[in-house]
Amino acid sequence: MSHGAFYGRRGELERIVKAIERGESTLLIGGRRAGKTRLLEQLNLKSRRPDLDLPIALERPVFFTDAGAWVLTEEADAMGALLCAIGARAPTPRSTMQFGKGGRGELLDALRERAPLCIVIDEADRILSAPWAGEFLAWLRWLDGSNGLGSEISIVMAGGPVLSGYRNADDKGSPPLNLAERLYLRPLDERAIQSFIASVPMEHRFWVARKGGGHPWLIERLVRALSDEADYESAELEAFEHVHSTFPVWEKQLGADGVRFLHEFPEAGTLARAFSRDAKWKRHHDAMIRARYLCLIGEVKDALGIRYVGGPELFLDWLRTKPEPAPWDLAISYSSEDEALARSIKSELREHKVFFAPDEHAYLWGEDLDRLLPNLYSAKSRFVVVLSTASYVSKHWTLVEFQAACEREPKRILLVNLGSMPPDWPKGLVYFDGQPAQLIRLASEIRKVLSS
Repeated sequence: MSHGAFYGRRGELERIVKAIERGESTLLIGGRRAGKTRLLEQLNLKSRRPDLDLPIALERPVFFTDAGAWVLTEEADAMGALLCAIGARAPTPRSTMQFGKGGRGELLDALRERAPLCIVIDEADRILSAPWAGEFLAWLRWLDGSNGLGSEISIVMAGGPVLSGYRNADDKGSPPLNLAERLYLRPLDERAIQSFIASVPMEHRFWVARKGGGHPWLIERLVRALSDEADYESAELEAFEHVHSTFPVWEKQLGADGVRFLHEFPEAGTLARAFSRDAKWKRHHDAMIRARYLCLIGEVKDALGIRYVGGPELFLDWLRTKPEPAPWDLAISYSSEDEALARSIKSELREHKVFFAPDEHAYLWGEDLDRLLPNLYSAKSRFVVVLSTASYVSKHWTLVEFQAACEREPKRILLVNLGSMPPDWPKGLVYFDGQPAQLIRLASEIRKVLSS
């Protein structure tokens, strides 16, 4: 679409423009294909097109770069890309994708010559995987601070949810930019959707709005499909062929808790205030926020107030046909004699959801263990760590747990040999030697598996 097809993001655009003019930086966070680049293009167009209708004047120049095109071998590659972005050097003759290398001093001098200015870095979350990312982002924070260029430079970094959660372990847990405002991209509202589909025949608009929700990219694909096909079924199939490969990316960006939330979310939606007042929905607050800036939860206003509703039906139908994610990352299967070791593993893995029976009395209360335990150690846990001792292999319930884990997928079992192995254990199963010296590393080895 051209810049004339920009809908419904005027509020976000105004906030970014105002921040740039104040010399402040912004983190623009949204899901895959949620419209971050389209929004940023309006800034780029404004820097070249003074007649473009923006809410306030944008006086300082905006320089745009896409980190998806950067070479990420070393920090000097990023410096070279930024030097090319601000026009301090031309890309190498071989290709416009080759930016060459640069240094901090060279870039700082070039920025000072052009200040005040704004640098927009799209796909910034790609930088986070580089081995030099921590030092590079620390330098950007210095550049954006009072000891660098301060308000003479505004940095707009755009990326997915991982950009919001990033903390620099080598720099006191700092975020990508210390002083940046976080701006979460929201789905299109009802008015923007109706403007977007104004060219669609009236009898088709409800179908497009329902299937596409507030997701601009899905709406665009559905409108295109309708122009090619004569009926809804054919149009939906055509649109699905173009978009379904992106759905697993959204599922990953949602995370397991976000997927569980969408599985539980009612079709009629719920009032927005329920997420701050109702215990049932308060526990889903963070997952709801993530679903919102992935444009997978919509918003409507009715007589009772603002209501959050299910987002694009095309995606939700795909998601809800998949099995629900396991509520536990890890379940610990052990004999009561080894509870101290099991508890120490649980305490070392606080960042993960670990099922440790003594801490889950409310979950177990009143349940039929003959049905609950096999399900818990199979479908409801991603991995199972088995502390296999002589007492473990001699008890009924522990062997029930072990067999349940084996029946689903033996590769999920993290077996720790503490002197005795379960009968009929899969002979190809890799196990961890439970010698005292090895046990020191046990939690870190489990953490690696859970994070993979």
